[in-house]
Amino acid sequence: MIVRTHSATLLGVNAIEVEIECHEANAQQFRISIVGLPDAAVKEARDRVMAAVRNSGFFAPFTGSITFNLAPADLKKEGPAFDLPLALAFLAGREGLSPDRLAECCIVGELSLSGEIRPVRGILPLPWRRGPRATPAPRAPPGRRRGQRGAGHRSHRPPEPARGRPLYKRGEDHHP
Repeated sequence: MIVRTHSATLLGVNAIEVEIECHEANAQQFRISIVGLPDAAVKEARDRVMAAVRNSGFFAPFTGSITFNLAPADLKKEGPAFDLPLALAFLAGREGLSPDRLAECCIVGELSLSGEIRPVRGILPLPWRRGPRATPAPRAPPGRRRGQRGAGHRSHRPPEPARGRPLYKRGEDHHP
């Protein structure tokens, strides 16, 4: 089964949509590969994602071969913002996340080894929703006043409820 999530990368000041496909196959030895012109930080995501999944309370028997494809293949993908969409694509196949719900969102986020979501840079131009219900801009975090550190600010922290929380734990609502 192939699971798809959507993210974005920056090309100058413009966001380019990136489709992430996750495919699992039977294999004797556990192997993860990320293809589609990833930089070193994206290649390192395989270690962060697997640690975050395990430390978020999931028992994921790490067997077989997992391939992540980041399309379009001719565009360089940079930075740790692909951690969260990679993790959700991996979990969708194993934990029954709704592929339709995942397909509606543009997902970005760096993961700590414990599964906490960390802030990423350059999120303002990203498309936050996809399809007919598209909305172009994120909401500001709680407590942020109008005009405070506007578009020139270098990073964005997730809203308070998401900060410091694992992806989600077994038994909770499994929707992103």
